[in-house]
Amino acid sequence: MGSFGYRGKGETMFSKRKKLIVSGCSWTRGHEDDLPYPIWPEILAEKMGLELFNLGKNGAGNEYIFSTVCDSLVELDDISFVVVMWSEYFRLDFDMFHDTSVYHIHHNEIENIFSGWYQRSSAKGPTKRSIRFVYALQDLMKDIPNIQVQGLRPVHYIPNKEHKFKYIKECVNVIIDSPYEINKKFLYWPLMLEIGGKCMEDFLKPNELYDNHQHPNEKGHQKIADILYKEIGRDYVF
Repeated sequence: MGSFGYRGKGETMFSKRKKLIVSGCSWTRGHEDDLPYPIWPEILAEKMGLELFNLGKNGAGNEYIFSTVCDSLVELDDISFVVVMWSEYFRLDFDMFHDTSVYHIHHNEIENIFSGWYQRSSAKGPTKRSIRFVYALQDLMKDIPNIQVQGLRPVHYIPNKEHKFKYIKECVNVIIDSPYEINKKFLYWPLMLEIGGKCMEDFLKPNELYDNHQHPNEKGHQKIADILYKEIGRDYVF
């Protein structure tokens, strides 16, 4: 890739910094507490020799992810690296009522709250919103080594196949027409298979995901860590 613009001279870039900041949803936090194996942020922190600050939360949407990274950039010192793993686009976060956890609204709840929102909705707004978050963090992190990547697919759990096809098409079109220029620190952009991009979910085989839900298992977390470490290593010296 050759695009991050930093390579240490005579010493590793992490010799004066200490922290690895990551944020995301359950793909970053781990779908359960106390899993009997290391998850990708833990593996990556060990590989990079950094202290891990995992800000991920189960059920988190992209506003939560954006907000926690913003807060960490202001509140924490000695940040060596930031990894942002974005979630699906239709999630909404309401942190005004929940100080320590995420309140995740599911599609059927959205339908009840907004009276038919689900049937009449579009992926255009959620996609534009998420791209703005990506672009804003891209600017905020311009002086800090970082990567951004999509975890699970942007249009993910949509039970109605007709709606899902419509949302994918809208998401693709918004990404193509977006005025925001996303740099190469966002891995595999434009992140949708339909237009030549990828997210982490696209890299995982069926045996690297749990059978009963779409979360990485032990093999999946190891693979994600290996992929990210390899990509980071293209441009940074450890």
